[in-house]
Amino acid sequence: MIGAMQLSLLGRQGWRWHAGTAAQLVAVLALGFAALWRESLTGGAWAALSLFVVAPKLLNGLALRQVMRRNFGGAARLWRLSSWLVWGRAHRLPVAYANALVAWQRGDRAGGEEIVRQFLGGPAPAAVRGTMHHWLVTVLIAVREWRTAVELFETAGDWGVLATATQARVLVARAYAELGRFARALRCLQVAALSPRTVGDLGRQFWAAKVMVAALAGDAVEMECLLAAHAPMQRRGFERFAALWRGRCALARGEVAEAQRLFTRSLALTAAGHTVWREAINGYLQQAAAPAAPAAAAETELCRHGMAMVHEAERT
Repeated sequence: MIGAMQLSLLGRQGWRWHAGTAAQLVAVLALGFAALWRESLTGGAWAALSLFVVAPKLLNGLALRQVMRRNFGGAARLWRLSSWLVWGRAHRLPVAYANALVAWQRGDRAGGEEIVRQFLGGPAPAAVRGTMHHWLVTVLIAVREWRTAVELFETAGDWGVLATATQARVLVARAYAELGRFARALRCLQVAALSPRTVGDLGRQFWAAKVMVAALAGDAVEMECLLAAHAPMQRRGFERFAALWRGRCALARGEVAEAQRLFTRSLALTAAGHTVWREAINGYLQQAAAPAAPAAAAETELCRHGMAMVHEAERT
């Protein structure tokens, strides 16, 4: 069933590009049906499913997490490993990811961007282009280039498939909020809430994006409601995450002393090896030492009404 569902999706994404992947899925289906008559082939069917369907998706998910941690070298290695499990033209996508990240890691930003431009300039289905655009938005968010990420999101055009568009909207909602464009951030969250794809790991990212937007708008009530709703499902790092965004909310409200206390607590909860988190928190501590003007009451009120619409969309 899993192989058949994957195969049916490729029919709408360009057969020539995905011919190699389709051949892999046909092999999975053939082994699966053959195992109905010859039990000794069951292990081979499971192995094919794991190698051709499960492993590439798992490796891609792990690589994206490494990107968000700015571990570009680790992400590149995972995408190279994933490329070995992909046949045909689709093999080019993880290879392009890996090559671009290696260039970025050694400081050759222009070289990495040229690899992306060459890929997007070549023949590829809309779904593949959308995947590349989502990857690039993820990298830009990871390096905190909010304005560039927003510009890319607004000019990307066709994302190809709903899941990719939803993932991009969840990511870019924070970028809009960091730039003070709360109406656009809330609109992204509202559209994402209406999508049936906002489940699983993306559901957790969606929850985190709502917390971030509420905190940056200075809406402490909404932020605390979101944190409290997630508290029964606490994962490792929840207390650190909560302290950090409570601090950013306090900073947005002009409560400098409280923001410094919360940032210090978040820093104490961060392991020495988590350099990305420690750099970010130290940056916020510096901001607290010379705070900007607090969020206007109108922004907080806009966030409150906008989040109500997001919650209504989730219930729809």
